[in-house]
Amino acid sequence: MGTLMCAKNWSSTVLGSPNQWPEILKTSLRLVLTSNHPMFIWWGADLIQFYNDAYRQTMGPERHPSALGQHGRDCWGEIWDIIGPQIDSVMNGGPATWHEDQLVPVTRHGHREDVWWTYAYSPIQDSAGVRGVLVVCNDVTAEHQSKDALKRLNQKLLREAQQREKLNQALVEEVRQREKIEQRQTLQLKIVDALRGLTDANQVAATAFRLLGEYLEVSCIIYAEIDETESVFRIQHAWQQKGLLSLAGVMSGLVEVGAEVMASLRNGHVVTVQDTRTDSRTTRHAPFYERLGTRAFLMTPVLKDQHLVSVMALHQTTPHKWSSSQLPLIEEVAERVWNAIEHAHAQAQRRRAEEMLLQERREESERLRRLFAQAPGFMAILRGPQHVFEFANAAYLRLVGERELLGLSALEALPEVEGQGYFELLDQVYASGNPYSAYDVPLIVQRSDDVDTTQTFVDFVYQPIIEGSGSVTGIFVEGVDATERHAAKVALEASEARLKEGLVAARMVVWDWNLQTGRVTFSENSTNVFGGNRSKMPDVWKSFHPDDLAELTKARIAAISACGEYECIVRFVRPADGSKRWLQIQGKVLCDKDGFAYAIRGVAIDVTARKQAEEALKEADRRKDEFLSMLAHELRNPLAPLSSAAQLLKAVPGNVERVIQTSGIITRQVEHMTSLINDLLDVSRVTTGMVTLDKQVFDVRQVIAESVEQVFPFIQTRAHRLIVQEPLAPMLVEGDRKRLVQVITNLLQNAAKYTPEGGIITVSIALMSHEIAISVRDNGIGIDTALLPYVFELFTQAKRTSDRSQGGLGLGLALVKSLVTLHGGRVTVSSEGTDKGAIFTVYLPVFNTAIDDDFHHEKGVSSSTQGESLRLLVVDDNVDAANALAMFLEAAGHQVAVEHGPISALEQVKTAAYDVFLLDIGLPGMDGNELARRLRLIPQAAHATLIAVTGYGKQYDKETSLAAGFDYYFVKPASPAKLVEVLSKIKPS
Repeated sequence: MGTLMCAKNWSSTVLGSPNQWPEILKTSLRLVLTSNHPMFIWWGADLIQFYNDAYRQTMGPERHPSALGQHGRDCWGEIWDIIGPQIDSVMNGGPATWHEDQLVPVTRHGHREDVWWTYAYSPIQDSAGVRGVLVVCNDVTAEHQSKDALKRLNQKLLREAQQREKLNQALVEEVRQREKIEQRQTLQLKIVDALRGLTDANQVAATAFRLLGEYLEVSCIIYAEIDETESVFRIQHAWQQKGLLSLAGVMSGLVEVGAEVMASLRNGHVVTVQDTRTDSRTTRHAPFYERLGTRAFLMTPVLKDQHLVSVMALHQTTPHKWSSSQLPLIEEVAERVWNAIEHAHAQAQRRRAEEMLLQERREESERLRRLFAQAPGFMAILRGPQHVFEFANAAYLRLVGERELLGLSALEALPEVEGQGYFELLDQVYASGNPYSAYDVPLIVQRSDDVDTTQTFVDFVYQPIIEGSGSVTGIFVEGVDATERHAAKVALEASEARLKEGLVAARMVVWDWNLQTGRVTFSENSTNVFGGNRSKMPDVWKSFHPDDLAELTKARIAAISACGEYECIVRFVRPADGSKRWLQIQGKVLCDKDGFAYAIRGVAIDVTARKQAEEALKEADRRKDEFLSMLAHELRNPLAPLSSAAQLLKAVPGNVERVIQTSGIITRQVEHMTSLINDLLDVSRVTTGMVTLDKQVFDVRQVIAESVEQVFPFIQTRAHRLIVQEPLAPMLVEGDRKRLVQVITNLLQNAAKYTPEGGIITVSIALMSHEIAISVRDNGIGIDTALLPYVFELFTQAKRTSDRSQGGLGLGLALVKSLVTLHGGRVTVSSEGTDKGAIFTVYLPVFNTAIDDDFHHEKGVSSSTQGESLRLLVVDDNVDAANALAMFLEAAGHQVAVEHGPISALEQVKTAAYDVFLLDIGLPGMDGNELARRLRLIPQAAHATLIAVTGYGKQYDKETSLAAGFDYYFVKPASPAKLVEVLSKIKPS
């Protein structure tokens, strides 16, 4: 049955693999399989069945072996009404039950039998409760029938006693025989009870032989093992009456037993000899039997696979006649002893195998420990729910800084790792029994007491250590230090990102074209350049200009024939939006060792911007030439009247009227030349960044009024009607009023200049969200649509009239745009076309009446009396800027010192204390942010106010300075009013 159980595929049953069976089930099975008494187990809610060899003999072919692993109700449906309630009682927590001599009819050997049983139901339970039912039973049908027959016989004898006196003696004898049967059955039960629970072969043999020997009143019982290979037998177990010598351990040749005796035993026959001296089978071997003290014997063979393996023999020291009625009892005892000895041998072999396996495991464990200790990856073994270090190899110690680990919990050994998630993962793996693995995970450890923590990156696995009972007792930790790989990966990703960004920035597409399949693979940014995804090169060619495609095809064919390279610039239409682009295509033909071209690898660069720039450059060069020609013309025009006036003054020096007239000519022409030169100088200063705005807060209506005042005489001469539309409320802006007047004046002059006499010019002001819009509208000659995109560029002019009445050099609108941009605004133009007028609109930011700090960090700022004198230190490597700022601050009533370098500023702080530091960010050797951090570390300057005065105005620059410790941030040129207002809030320290 043990063999059948091992061979059965339990994984397909509800119980699953035997490795997962509960320990109480395994223990119960060992008890059942090692018992020679019929035993049975019903397990679990489905009452899965297990039984031993002794029980198997009672089942019949209808149920064995199919009953193994079968559900109880399915197997015993015919008697379930009898046994079902009894089983349910025990399974539901009821007490063990004993059923003696109970009729439980079963079908076996093809027919239904009335079978009487004596059996006990006992609960199999553990901490989880009752898990199954253990059955110990005995088929007492024969005993029951004997008793019943005896009872009927006695009754019959009583009824017929008087009529059958002659039969009394026979009946008495029969009664005695029945009594002997009962005695034998009683002996059998006694032997079963005595052997129950015994596992040692010597104890089993000694107990069974003693009971049998005393019952049969024999001199000696032996159990001998047969070795056919060596032709010897060895007496393993022996029992003898008191006073007789034990035969245990005696060994002799099989030939001594007698050939006929051995032949019968090998054929499985019981051999009985009444007298060894007279029996023909033993006469010649009588001396051998005499040495054993035997005159009569009964030998029962035990065969295994039709081979004689052992013999149980009953000896008498005197001649003895053996009764055939004793044979069943003797054979049963022999079978039990054989089973017990086989079991003992199996147990001994199992113990030896377990010891050998244990030794192998120890050796393997030691070998693994040595391997683990030398392994390049880190390894550790943690035990228990506290994760106590049992083992850690050299790589693990290097990872955590060669510290003591063994015997300490993970938290005790690695306190700095707490909060990084590793301990939580250990708890999770220990509780669930499921392994966990991760890659490229950051780990912060402190590898030495005198250094800061170090960040590394690790790949690791947490593998639960699961014992035979299924419980987790520890965790095996294994992994590698992946810091170098992570750094390389980050560097590679950064490189790939830079490459991708470079491809995007350069509008460059990299491609590979397989000439065999026709399939082409593009880099990820191809959609941005081509305006769509394509997998075949002909799909790309559809968007090329036919002429350029022909040239490209010709160059490619030539490159393929020579296994060389080719380059072409083609016109390209993006399918996504229909826009026209220029592509510079470069290809390299890839050939195999035989010179056969199999692929082309290349790049396609969007050079549209370059092409447009080239065209724009050509156009700008053309306009520059026109401008220089016009400038020469405009400068030469005043020279003629100036020259004539000079000659006229020489000719008539005394003619006062003529002198006055001539002086007027000279004055007008000089003013005209001065205006031309001033326009040139203004444009030059603005475009080179040399114009500094004197910003103030004022009402934009004042700008309109001053501009109209300047231009109104010219408007009157042109007989124009001027309309000014102003809101009633003030419209505040912050800027240079003089420059804004210059902007509006320029726009009004243009409107008057390009509007025929009697036209209408309208000036309007409107508030739009966060901007103020100033519009100048006219109904003059308008602007050609082709010229609109270029009107604010240098040297751009509309077509001049033949009398050049409009004049100018095309600089005014370029100057307007530059000045408005300096104010943070913008300017637009619109026109419906020639003779339909034009609208120029200037947008300026609305001034916020609240203090408009670029940023203001509240740290260190407290309200104080207005205008308190402060000790200030200005640090700027621009000498003029530093001195100018110092003079302004001194004029505001403060004590100011100036340094032009960060090192000298730090030296100055050691000998003097300051309330406020005004620092430039772009300092040589050490930037202003680093200087601010160092000042915060010096006690004399730790609580001072730090103000950044810099040319860096991006948000990132502001955030960096805030992090460095600055309290205020001003972008050059700093507003004097705002700076004075901020200083007025700072209290002297």
